[in-house]
Amino acid sequence: MDKCTVMQFHNAMLHPEECLRRYHELRFEPDTLVRTKYFAQCRATLNDRSVMVYAPITSTSMTMINNTLRILPAKSIHINPIEVVDDEILCSGLVSHRCSLIIEALPEGKPLSEVIYTHTNSHLSYGLEELREELAHHNISINHLHTDTIIVDRQHHWHVIRPFYASAGKGRDIEAFHRLKKLIDRCSLSDLEDGGVVMEGFAPYGTTPDKTKHLLYEGLRRIYTEQGVGFEDEWGNVVVEAKYLRASNFMEDRSVVEDFNHKMGIIDRRGRYIIPTEYDHVEFDVDHGISRVIDGTREAQFDYFGKQISDWKATK
Repeated sequence: MDKCTVMQFHNAMLHPEECLRRYHELRFEPDTLVRTKYFAQCRATLNDRSVMVYAPITSTSMTMINNTLRILPAKSIHINPIEVVDDEILCSGLVSHRCSLIIEALPEGKPLSEVIYTHTNSHLSYGLEELREELAHHNISINHLHTDTIIVDRQHHWHVIRPFYASAGKGRDIEAFHRLKKLIDRCSLSDLEDGGVVMEGFAPYGTTPDKTKHLLYEGLRRIYTEQGVGFEDEWGNVVVEAKYLRASNFMEDRSVVEDFNHKMGIIDRRGRYIIPTEYDHVEFDVDHGISRVIDGTREAQFDYFGKQISDWKATK
């Protein structure tokens, strides 16, 4: 029985030394654990590398993985490799058994769901066409392509992650590429915009007419409605009201937000203000927990808890 429950997977991630046969050094990020149709999955680190790990939770999960492995190219810059580790997870219960673990090393870069708002149309269109040619070259199609299954690196190359739904034969993903092209044309920066980059990871309200979902960050994802940008948890419960013009993904329990008066601040995961939206510009340093706050022609530093820790001085 090559499957487990979500709770068995969670227990194995909590206690890798006891529940994993080979990968004792795997360290998972608890807030990223989610259940999909076929897998329990989460982000983790393995030997200082960022990875996604998956466990099969249905009787057909491994059949799908094995079919995918048969048609994926052995080596491709655009299609992320996946590794199946047989009999890796100890699944304790009335009858204990072991099931497979799937490991996917994540490429360096950012999801298309973020960079689509901060990169130019020409850069993104080039990446889209490059990916289309690569899949056609290997005679495969991946029709489930969307902004959360594509990582864009610094060279603007696109990398498909979670390629579990690949099928043999080219041209079956025309609809998926058409959807991505329309989204790029609607959301990307004009090639004439100064500098070609705005605040990375700081997605604006109004980029899509419908509510759309993005990757979970620290257990929350951004939502976009006609009222503005907010956040929901993995079960779809709204935890931060969609009332902002822009909002960054949560990092270290903090999100930089901008209201419709174009004033910026910082909120926590409950939507409480750490720094109220009263300032012209706010930058949050994730590594040190310090925020740079600009108010007109002056600036100051605030600590992680929103306390001002430096005097106001003229902006550089």
